Amino acid sequence: MNHLNSILLEGVVTNDPKVVLTSALGNSLVKFSVANDRFYYDKDHNLQSTTLFIGIQAWGRLGEQTQSFIEKGMLVRVVGRLRPIKFKRKDESLVDTFEIVAQHIEYKKRRAKKEEVEEKEDDNELVTLDGDLEECVEEPLILYDYEG
Repeated sequence: MNHLNSILLEGVVTNDPKVVLTSALGNSLVKFSVANDRFYYDKDHNLQSTTLFIGIQAWGRLGEQTQSFIEKGMLVRVVGRLRPIKFKRKDESLVDTFEIVAQHIEYKKRRAKKEEVEEKEDDNELVTLDGDLEECVEEPLILYDYEG
């Protein structure tokens, strides 16, 4: 029996989506990351913030749509599941972490600059991208090399 593995994350896209892998079956993997901010007050009532950076995987058709429509700086909402990954640092040490395998991505269309177009009511239109269920069933295990 499968246990519930579902996550919803909102934040700002920190890099343009990039194709990092295409499988022999033709399924491509598009990756990007999201910065999620949390604001809170400490015991002295000073406003504090922390930022969580998390990688997003978008497979197949959802990945293709992501690469076409999502760009750095956009506000997105990602629904998916957590997936453990490992990557190798330059010093050859292995790091265990998590990424989100996206099943649903929402974003707001970017507003045109005021000089270009008058503001319209549909500027804040919410757009939804959904992955195919069969593409989300099982993606291959991947070991990443960290180059940064």
